[in-house]
Amino acid sequence: MKTSNAKLAAVAALALLMAGMIAGSALTRAQAEPTPTPAVPEAPLTAYVDFLSLLKDHYPLKLKQVEVAMEMEKQIDDIDKRYLPLIEQQEVVKKAEKPDSRKYRQALSKQIELERQRYGEKLLTEQLAQQELRDEGIAAFDRLKRLVKDIATELGYTQVLNIVRDPKAAVGSKDDFEQLQQQLLISPVLFHKAEHDLTDRVQAKAKEKWDPGIEMGETSAKAGETALVKNTEGEYEIRLGQKVQFAVEVKKKGATATGKDADVKWSRTGVGSGELDEKSGAYTAPEAFPNSGDKFTVIVRSAIDPTISKRLQIKLLDKEGKAMPAKGGSTPEGG
Repeated sequence: MKTSNAKLAAVAALALLMAGMIAGSALTRAQAEPTPTPAVPEAPLTAYVDFLSLLKDHYPLKLKQVEVAMEMEKQIDDIDKRYLPLIEQQEVVKKAEKPDSRKYRQALSKQIELERQRYGEKLLTEQLAQQELRDEGIAAFDRLKRLVKDIATELGYTQVLNIVRDPKAAVGSKDDFEQLQQQLLISPVLFHKAEHDLTDRVQAKAKEKWDPGIEMGETSAKAGETALVKNTEGEYEIRLGQKVQFAVEVKKKGATATGKDADVKWSRTGVGSGELDEKSGAYTAPEAFPNSGDKFTVIVRSAIDPTISKRLQIKLLDKEGKAMPAKGGSTPEGG
């Protein structure tokens, strides 16, 4: 029994010794191997974009601006056509009545109410147009923001900051402190390296995605088979009563446009300045000088891209090719 107990005691002592050795070895390793430090986060790689210039040059936004402006002009013209004859009717009544008469006061009251209604409809038209443009502006911002993100991610950038390449163009030409505050609000970036400016790359990609690439080339004017040449002021000189055919070269992405891409619409300024066919560009000058004068503008606009247009300056001459007489009947020098 004593021998057995001695053996057990020896085994226990050996076990304790082994346990101590193992524990000591683990402690030594723990002291020798330092606790790993957390990884330092990678510094952000920053790109820069002049977002304001991208918005100004964004084709869908420019298209919407032109479409809204044209539609608003048409609606305001329709409002005037409805109200102005009614307002003039009341003016006729006023002229026929004495200012202190009942009919005069009634006509004046109707006239004021009609003007109020006319103004209200015009104001509502403008407000709806502004709201439409605001909505399109937000949509344009979202489209461009996604495009910027895609390009920046593809190039390995982790963030993009807004810059303004030309602060004066963004907030005005004044250099006072208020303008400085606006510049800093728009773009707080004070310095960046040009090689990280993605503006041109994004702009090129945006044009590729959304801009149809319509361009207006040279214009021409013919009277019969005779080509008209612009004068030193850059004007086409057209005689009273003369028939002229206007034309314009239309290109799409550098090549001659065909089909619907080549379609244009013609219009003109100035009351009484002749007749102009909207589709063909055929023009007939008036038989007499209009009250608005001897100069006006012909505008040609792309049918599929109304943001693209060109202006032709026209000067009317009399049937003998002389300039319009000055007021009072005298002929201007050189006429």
